[in-house]
Amino acid sequence: MLESEYFAATAIHAGALDPSTYTIFDYAARKIPIFLASGTDDELVPIASVRTTHAEFQKRGFPVQLLEMRRHTHDYYRSARAINEPAWEFLSKVALEKDPKYVEYAK
Repeated sequence: MLESEYFAATAIHAGALDPSTYTIFDYAARKIPIFLASGTDDELVPIASVRTTHAEFQKRGFPVQLLEMRRHTHDYYRSARAINEPAWEFLSKVALEKDPKYVEYAK
């Protein structure tokens, strides 16, 4: 969210936001496209949390795609090909409309 004008899009494996951090959406200068991949058997980042995060991105108008991997755990390396190929397909279709813009935020 903080670098939405620097990166064209992002792909995230096993990522979810805690609802108490949803104010991070307010920092996005543009609705950065987001690809989420997560396993239904991930004990570290439960699929329910990923689904909630996905729904929040949708609610706020972000182009977001969720790949739910049946029986996948948190082990990225075992499923890297199954994650990377659709992630690259998603990312390769996106480009920034302007030169990348980096914003430095105060601490």
